[in-house]
Amino acid sequence: MTTDISDTAAPAAFDNESELIQRLYGSLVAREGFDAFLQLLGNVIGASACTLSCVEREPLAIRYLWHTGLPESFVEHFLEQGMLDRDVVFNSAARRSPSGFLTAPDALRDLQRQGRAEFWAESYDMSLKIGFQEAAWMVVHAVEDSVIVLSLLRAKGSSPY
Repeated sequence: MTTDISDTAAPAAFDNESELIQRLYGSLVAREGFDAFLQLLGNVIGASACTLSCVEREPLAIRYLWHTGLPESFVEHFLEQGMLDRDVVFNSAARRSPSGFLTAPDALRDLQRQGRAEFWAESYDMSLKIGFQEAAWMVVHAVEDSVIVLSLLRAKGSSPY
């Protein structure tokens, strides 16, 4: 599902966590997968876009992807042009175990330790071109060959995570 990211997201008033949990579990059997859960999650926390993906560690590849808020043309271009190899979120996540949310400064520190700080500029430029200023992500689950990654993006002008 795609939506227009030009509308700056503001967190919705939300006091029923059970609805979010029900959407998550309902996604396991829903025809559209995790789309409804990601849309509600984005509304609740004020994210302009959300993704849930299964990423193979070596070689780096997306096995499954659900998203809301990303232009479909961008997703197609991202996958067709092999941009995954230059993406800060996926490169950082593929090297991690399950943990709490990380943000761009966390990834930048990782890249500096690896001697790949120039990598950051290219990835950040990609995000700015489609209207995002910030991302937060977490590795939800990890096995030897893959990770499940939840990422949340905010549009330009939104408050930071």
